[in-house]
Amino acid sequence: MVSAWSNLNNCVLGQLKTAEKSNEITAIPELLKVIDVEGSIVTIDAMGTQKKIASKIIEQKADYILQVKGNQATLEKEIIDFFENKSNSKNTKSYIETSAKKEHGRLETRKYYISNCLDNLSKKDAWSGLNAIGMTESTRIVEGKTSINQKYYICSIPANEIVFANASRQHWGIENKLHWVLDVVFNEDQSRIRSGYAPENLATIKHIALAMLKKEASSKKSIARKRYSCALNDKYLEKVMTI
Repeated sequence: MVSAWSNLNNCVLGQLKTAEKSNEITAIPELLKVIDVEGSIVTIDAMGTQKKIASKIIEQKADYILQVKGNQATLEKEIIDFFENKSNSKNTKSYIETSAKKEHGRLETRKYYISNCLDNLSKKDAWSGLNAIGMTESTRIVEGKTSINQKYYICSIPANEIVFANASRQHWGIENKLHWVLDVVFNEDQSRIRSGYAPENLATIKHIALAMLKKEASSKKSIARKRYSCALNDKYLEKVMTI
């Protein structure tokens, strides 16, 4: 199941079941056809970094920030080479989150780099709407041990470091606000419903229920406790259902 998550509205805008013997690469363009993304920034994991998908996003008057990994090996190497070449720093805009916060027992600092200099990309014209390349660098210190993680991107947005930082960081909203909640609160990974249309239908119901629980703002309880309250209190259930 491929889902389109709106980080701004905290809800699933659409979903599509992948065809048998297929994967997300073929499903994403079809999902884009049924949702209105005009004026939005679409972020997708590396699997979705495909020329046809980039073209579809631009065709629908949206922008993209697509992660580049091994599936686009040449492109990834060219972007890495650019950011490792210190002489390119003058063509790069950067943003650093200086106030590293202690979260879950670790210190983390994030750095964002973006440039509209595409001269070293051998196939830049093959990517519709390509305007910039970007890199994020996350430095974590856990119990005195330091780890550095770098990720690389192609972008149709202008080379604006603040926009790039916000959008690339919010990409993880689908993991933290949707997939994690469905797994932990709705026990999705434990579901044995697997045949026919049932998995797709149940996923739709869970997405709607999650959106309602998130929109109910009178209670400061967690999603799990709100859901439990619905089971115990018919009035609260009615309140959530009429959101």
